[in-house]
Amino acid sequence: MPAIHWPRLSDARDSLAAIELVLAQSVISSQLIDNLNASIHLRALLTDLFLIEEILGAQRQEHPLVTS
Repeated sequence: MPAIHWPRLSDARDSLAAIELVLAQSVISSQLIDNLNASIHLRALLTDLFLIEEILGAQRQEHPLVTS
C-alpha cells in the first residue's frame, strides 16, 4: 500500500494563524470569511484532509472489519 501524503505542517500552521487572526477581530464580516476561505493554505489543508478521508473510506469499503 502506498504511503499517505499527510497535509503539510506549514499549511496547518498558516491556516491556524489565519483563523486566529479572523477570530481576534471584533467584527467578522462575510467578506473577511470569504477571504479566509480563499486562503491558499486553508484550501490546501482542507483539500488534503478531504482526499485522505476519501482514501480511508474507500479502503474501509474494500476491507471492512469483521466482527463476531
